[in-house]
Amino acid sequence: MKHLLRILFVLALFCGVTRHAHANDFHMGATDPNQCGPGDFSGCSIINANDTVTGFVFDMAACSNHAIDPAPAGSSCIALFNDSGETITSITLTIPDSVLDGLNPVCDTTPTFVGTTCSVVPGGIDTFVFTGIPGNPFGPDDTEDFYLLGIDPTIFDNNATIAVASTPEPDSLLLLSTGVMMAGLYLAKRRNLFAFGTK
Repeated sequence: MKHLLRILFVLALFCGVTRHAHANDFHMGATDPNQCGPGDFSGCSIINANDTVTGFVFDMAACSNHAIDPAPAGSSCIALFNDSGETITSITLTIPDSVLDGLNPVCDTTPTFVGTTCSVVPGGIDTFVFTGIPGNPFGPDDTEDFYLLGIDPTIFDNNATIAVASTPEPDSLLLLSTGVMMAGLYLAKRRNLFAFGTK
């Protein structure tokens, strides 16, 4: 039984390490920085699903050029293209409070994201967090539109930041948890055998 546990532990560890290596290989092609433009800085390509987007500009024309869902009249828009190969589960927009000119922003909800946090810090950095809706994810090759209502779009260039985030792949989590469980069983068995031998 002792040898069987050792074999299972080594196999689980090997599978976890090799699967983790494959995941890293997959992400090797996704290490380029996220980028907007050239030419159209209201359209940004998400190459890395756990990085930030800067240098974008909200544009009124983008609401009709990129928009999937019609934005309200008077909006300025930005389009995010998910070229990361992963499902993006949250998007965080940070804007200097001085840029908003005393406006009280609202975190709106779309078919793909729900506004979960709308934090305004007078004189500081305002934070707006949008969390993905499981039934309609922001998956690979999808486009998501953000719109601003009643705000001069030109002030956002290099002043605001969008941070995107994804969750680990389910099969990687399963293999990692299996490896941890097997390691725990192996160590517990070793401790019990050692304790038995000292009595």
